[in-house]
Amino acid sequence: MEQRFCGFCGTQRLPEAQFCTRCGHAFGSARRRFRLPPQWAPAFVLGTVLLVGAGAVVHGTLFPAPKRTVPRVASPAEQNLPESHPPVELPQQVKDAIREVVEQAQASPNDIERWRQAAQVQYRASFVDPSYLAGAASAYQHVLEQVPGDLEALRALGNIAYERRQPDVAIAYYEQYLAKKPEDLEVRTDLGTMLLAAGQTDKALATYQAVLQDDPKFFQAHFNLGVAYHGLGKTEEALAAFARARELAPNEQIRAQVDLLLARLKGEPSPETSAPAVAEAESDSFRSAAERIFRKNPVMGPKVDRIEWPSDDYAKVYVRDFPMDQMGPEMQAMFRERMTTRIREQKARFQVASQVRFEVVDAATGKSMTTLTE
Repeated sequence: MEQRFCGFCGTQRLPEAQFCTRCGHAFGSARRRFRLPPQWAPAFVLGTVLLVGAGAVVHGTLFPAPKRTVPRVASPAEQNLPESHPPVELPQQVKDAIREVVEQAQASPNDIERWRQAAQVQYRASFVDPSYLAGAASAYQHVLEQVPGDLEALRALGNIAYERRQPDVAIAYYEQYLAKKPEDLEVRTDLGTMLLAAGQTDKALATYQAVLQDDPKFFQAHFNLGVAYHGLGKTEEALAAFARARELAPNEQIRAQVDLLLARLKGEPSPETSAPAVAEAESDSFRSAAERIFRKNPVMGPKVDRIEWPSDDYAKVYVRDFPMDQMGPEMQAMFRERMTTRIREQKARFQVASQVRFEVVDAATGKSMTTLTE
């Protein structure tokens, strides 16, 4: 459900803002980014979730944000659909497929790969139905018991604890993970966020600063550092961190939100209309509406790296770690049909008569994965 007010300070949420413009706290929760090996069963669920969630969001109620956290990608139930839109849920055939994968794992306690698959499909399914989160945690815990120190299980269990607002548990798993893979900046930043939530402010600051020593352009760490300083009442340090985050903001909408936060910290009149103006501008062109079809997808959206427009009727959608080739021909066809239908709707809305193409490209290799033409 969409959060209308900040759960920490009560400030009204601006349209599509990802974090509070007064205190910096995040709205709602989101799924942690982590890579999963492409397996057929997880890819089947992933593909179906894509179809279920193509533009699917539910409009609604307040959900308290975790302490001093950061802007996060919204889960399917937290994005913006009309109030009349029906609830988003997994199709029965997907639920049956998940149950089959889990039962196969339970019948083979020593088959680690089956348990890994059971964990993966339930974790992915929890993007739409949070009730699967407990099963994912249980399956990953089984993997960890069989393979102590398993990196995927450690990170996933840390992510799940993050989702459950259990900072001490998340910290323990993240620290075990980082003992084996200290170069992972995303997990180090998440560790800092959990340290903040647990009240270990000095350690959180040191964690963010260490991340920025390794990558001075890491937006999330700069922003988190600003939130941490702001919580400590260190306004000058917070302003400096937010100013740097503004320079590195991944898009204009987030940059506009950082501007609002900076204005509040400086005691200046806040440009309250800037964020709504951005949202309004985004909805007033076919290009922005088409981009939102990809960016708002609950599974594909977080994996969209960037969208480039070589021409007015041709866009390249760059994605990272998106196993399109593992979905199978039938699921790919369903995915293309659903997405082209959404594109067709936006063409009609904006009276676009010419043919348009959207090429989905792997950001790491430059390989074309599929092209949607309408």
